[in-house]
Amino acid sequence: MYLEDVVLTNLSVSALYFRAVQTIADPSASDLAVKLRSFKIAYSTGYYFMSGIQFVDQANAPVVSDQRRCVQVEQGGYLAIAGCKFAENVKSMDHTSVYAGGSSKLHVYGKTTFINQNVCMSATLLAELRTGDIQGSSNLVGALADSGTVRASISSSFATTPTKTASYGLIITKGTVM
Repeated sequence: MYLEDVVLTNLSVSALYFRAVQTIADPSASDLAVKLRSFKIAYSTGYYFMSGIQFVDQANAPVVSDQRRCVQVEQGGYLAIAGCKFAENVKSMDHTSVYAGGSSKLHVYGKTTFINQNVCMSATLLAELRTGDIQGSSNLVGALADSGTVRASISSSFATTPTKTASYGLIITKGTVM
């Protein structure tokens, strides 16, 4: 277990991978071997991939703009998250588990699990978020588009409010060929 706050800034990479050696087919069924408190990529370009990480001590994740965040990609870069787990009860806090801001792109998939979260995923200020093959329950907000774009179809069993918009946010649930 690592109660660490990993911060990467001003990087330009073609691809950078953060993953556990062991692959867990279903993160909801057991604890994962690699544990972090938070992970942030800021002012960077390139592709970043995260897999097999469980986020712990979420109540003490760093505060940014009066909000706690476990994973944050800010002002650039593409982050893909697969097979990760967010399962501590933070519903009563101003907390976002996965956040994309600015010109960032974020893809959450691969049975990534969210349980008892306040806001599971958020796209703010022109950021784009895409979800697919996520799992979990007892969450308050599944995906928040706050002047950002969310491409998702989230079940009502996943969160009380599966998708939510603020400001000029946009939710796309399925594409249309024109």
